[in-house]
Amino acid sequence: MNQTTVLDALRYIFDVVLDDTAPEDIESERIEQALSDAGFPRKLIATAMDWLMDLAECEGLAEPSAALRMYAPEEARRLDTACRNRLLNLEQQGILSAENRERVIARLLALDIENIGVDEVEWVTLMVLQADRAAENEFNAMEGLLFDPTGTCLH
Repeated sequence: MNQTTVLDALRYIFDVVLDDTAPEDIESERIEQALSDAGFPRKLIATAMDWLMDLAECEGLAEPSAALRMYAPEEARRLDTACRNRLLNLEQQGILSAENRERVIARLLALDIENIGVDEVEWVTLMVLQADRAAENEFNAMEGLLFDPTGTCLH
């Protein structure tokens, strides 16, 4: 049986509760109630809420730079080559700025997941971009990559 993770709760928040609304625009009680109504355990709800609050507080982590990101040993252990390549690819496509890349990495490492995969990288990237009001175009591009990877959906 699959155990529900904080990422499952976060996906639910971003898919169902937030929709097109930034996390800081919704009262935390409403988010907590929605998670509780959906059957998420209290401890998981508390962890997801802490994760969201930390996301809102991730400010100014990196200055824009053309330098290649070097990963600390713990980061490299938790974010395998496929994850690091995906982050680099998203940066090269102009979807992730250096600052948002650092937010994504910080939020990924804050998850209670030992083996982080590309799927988690993509979802957390989408969440970070949704929380960044200045990254609307990047959010739309990432949403397109995640939900319509072939680019066949017409908008």
